[in-house]
Amino acid sequence: MELNKIKTLNKEQLLQCIKQSGFADVANMLGMEDVDGESLITMPEIHILQWRMPIGERKKVVKFINEVKQNPSILSRKSLGFSEKNTNNDGFKTEIQSDRENSRSSRANAVTTKPTISTSRHTKPPRSN
Repeated sequence: MELNKIKTLNKEQLLQCIKQSGFADVANMLGMEDVDGESLITMPEIHILQWRMPIGERKKVVKFINEVKQNPSILSRKSLGFSEKNTNNDGFKTEIQSDRENSRSSRANAVTTKPTISTSRHTKPPRSN
């Protein structure tokens, strides 16, 4: 998708496009701030950093917007009626996509163990017949 096309999106279209591109968390944050395509592309970073949400979320939005400006194709074209799949022309994943996959992978690889609790202090060996 081209930056000029993104600028023409209203709030609902933009949020739908972002969600269908795999960035639902960013779409939810932008939805709280009533952002459309024009404001997404032209909004100064300082305005985003003044939003009333945790700093980590604000920085994630700034990072997302910067990536969209550098590589608008990270937004899905099919969400706006285009049939092409969202592909990164150079074959590389965006930084946000890599971050998201890494966090999912680390959660999936986490091993959880339950502690065992002994009910007696001494255990007796089994009886032999």
